[in-house]
Amino acid sequence: MATLQHLVLLEQELNQAISDLIMTRLPSCSSEDIEDVSDAYQERLEYNYWVDEQRSIISKLEMDIVQCKRELDPESLDAYNNWQALKDDADLSAYECQSPE
Repeated sequence: MATLQHLVLLEQELNQAISDLIMTRLPSCSSEDIEDVSDAYQERLEYNYWVDEQRSIISKLEMDIVQCKRELDPESLDAYNNWQALKDDADLSAYECQSPE
């Protein structure tokens, strides 16, 4: 049976995978970088494989989260959703403008 701890762990893994995908820089490659000769070409090729792999991981984690939420009892899931809403409200309050005194 799924637990809230497992759900939180899955969401942390998902957030880390998305962050890694966003923060990893695309290697530059010029018209002079040709197959089997250039290190830049090879680096770009490996990056593209890595991106595909990250997207696959993200997709699997999203499906695992949905499945985990289905397996949670309704009271636990409701408590978790309320906790998430409180976290979201706290995050948004940091962006509110402060009135001058």
